[in-house]
Amino acid sequence: MTVQKFAYRADIDGLRGIAVLAVLLSHAKFELFAGGFVGVDVFFVISGFLITSFILPDVQARKFSLVGFYERRIRRLFPALFAVVLISAVPAAFILTPPEFKDFGQSVLAAASFSSNILFWWESGYFGAAGAAKPLLHTWTLAVEEQFYVTYPLFLMLIARFSGGRFVPITVIVLVVSIGLSVWMIGFDRMMAFYFAPSRAFELMIGALIAMGAFPECRHGRLGTGFGVLGLGMIAWSVGSYDSTTAFPGLKALVPTIGTGLVIYSALAGPTAVSRALSWRPLVFTGLISYSLYLWHWPLLVFAQLYVPVPLGVAATLGLLLLSGLVATLSWRFVEKPFRGAKGRLKRRQLFAAAGAVSAVSVILGLGIHLARGVPQRYAPIVDRAAAVAIDPFPNHERCHSKSVDEVRAGKLCRIGFDQAQEPSFLLLGDSHAEALAPAINDSAKRHGATGLIATASGCTPLLGVTLEDGTELCQPFLEAVIHLLNANPRLETVVLIGRWAVRAEGTTNNLPPFFFRDANTRQTGRAENRRVFRRSLIRLLERLEGRKVYIVASVPEMLGDVPAEIARGHMLGRPPVLEPSLASFFERQNAVFSILGEVEDTHSVEVLFPHRLLCNDAVCPASKDGMPLYFDGDHLTAESAISISELFDPIFERRHEPRPGTAQPDPFKDPG
Repeated sequence: MTVQKFAYRADIDGLRGIAVLAVLLSHAKFELFAGGFVGVDVFFVISGFLITSFILPDVQARKFSLVGFYERRIRRLFPALFAVVLISAVPAAFILTPPEFKDFGQSVLAAASFSSNILFWWESGYFGAAGAAKPLLHTWTLAVEEQFYVTYPLFLMLIARFSGGRFVPITVIVLVVSIGLSVWMIGFDRMMAFYFAPSRAFELMIGALIAMGAFPECRHGRLGTGFGVLGLGMIAWSVGSYDSTTAFPGLKALVPTIGTGLVIYSALAGPTAVSRALSWRPLVFTGLISYSLYLWHWPLLVFAQLYVPVPLGVAATLGLLLLSGLVATLSWRFVEKPFRGAKGRLKRRQLFAAAGAVSAVSVILGLGIHLARGVPQRYAPIVDRAAAVAIDPFPNHERCHSKSVDEVRAGKLCRIGFDQAQEPSFLLLGDSHAEALAPAINDSAKRHGATGLIATASGCTPLLGVTLEDGTELCQPFLEAVIHLLNANPRLETVVLIGRWAVRAEGTTNNLPPFFFRDANTRQTGRAENRRVFRRSLIRLLERLEGRKVYIVASVPEMLGDVPAEIARGHMLGRPPVLEPSLASFFERQNAVFSILGEVEDTHSVEVLFPHRLLCNDAVCPASKDGMPLYFDGDHLTAESAISISELFDPIFERRHEPRPGTAQPDPFKDPG
């Protein structure tokens, strides 16, 4: 197998143009382009094809130079990347809160070391900072590509030397293993699958196989056009059908990546109608500036949205995208092009020295910002105090939250309340919102001499028999373990259920596209079915709790943004944040939930408690008091705020005797003995 050196194809730049426009429109939150993130996958396939086409002939001829290859990669990637990284530090210093700026420092460090994908996977936990406050989040794709560039030439050289040049079969093996790894990772850790290079390698290998000549050239013009149309259709279908709830990459990534492969393959033997259409000059130019356009658009969107306290409208968003295009054009012309090619500015030795210097500067800058805790001295102390509310929000989170199924079944749960009763008499069950309200229940229980157990787990809204649309279980083993514990301990006569109910009933959260739930009775998923599943699964749980006194705590009001960050930013920029939902909008959000809770209250001897009655006034549901946040994110009360409404839970315990004066009251959330 001999691979010919790649000859420039304008249609591939046109395909790049389509890919970057899809990414931009997706990041700008245009609903029709919710799946536009697959544009990144299109880029990966193109990269696999181009890099293989460039270096494999030299590898086969035993004249490939690693130094020369890395020189070309530095000329291609470094100038625009480090311009974006270093320039972004200026608005970041004025707009980001201390915790956000501290995270920005980490992002700079990761971008300089091409490890952003690992950093952002690590930060993608349940209470991780929102991506909307990470101006360098998009650099994860460059990290994946750079990791590919480091390993792939060595991979080809090893094949050439030790396997007799069996490039295609070994590449196929890598592709299959990567797909399997990607599918496995989605079930194990979806964000790891999204960010890690090994679970993305198959996308690059698709392009590589085409460059290796794994498929015979298509010399029939109409057939080639058909392949091209099919490929574009697969990309377009992915853009229009996928969204942030799609399990990705995995098998679903094969649709846009195989589609990209078909478009590239269709014109290998010569131009087709599709390749001519992709060679349209405005589209080709968009492809030429696509790297700078990709780099600049995200920081512009992030900083603009953080600076303006209300969601950007369509006109403002389109204006930002046009501005991104202008900045990208200037970046391409005056930052990228001068360093391109063997005749670019700086000779090889100078280039490597400059690359090392700018990397070192970025590392020092990022490390300094991080070690300085985001430089809180930039603003008045109240800024740091408000922002710090989001740090370590849960007392005893590590010890008491998300116990294993075996621990729950054995009753190895933390205690809350008075702790002098011989046996716990109540159990708090729910998701992270139950954990957030635990300090309030603890305070009320202590006043009334009651002791209980806490069984909470992130995302485990207490609803029985519910799965996601794809069949993924939602904490059912955890709930079954709790029911087993209750059945084995009849003295646990009271159960308090707390959850973010509207998420399950409505299938929406944080402005994401709707997601759907199902149970054994579901025939067709949808928004209306979500509410039916919510009702059935709640009743199913209540039937299993028959004989006990059950209290259901309705949801606390959900704010319109990240409360600590926006309160702090309001102090920084001298403008009030826009966070508080109106009482009317709160009722609109909770309408279906309140209706179902009212029904079960009448039919299942359940009592419903409503936090909003203490948290909202006649007009709005406040997000702050005396300039300090009441929430540690957008929907979880701080411990102090929770305790301030502890009287809400007095009806649960008021039948009990008050504790004797002077009786010791130990620390809450005591571990079982």
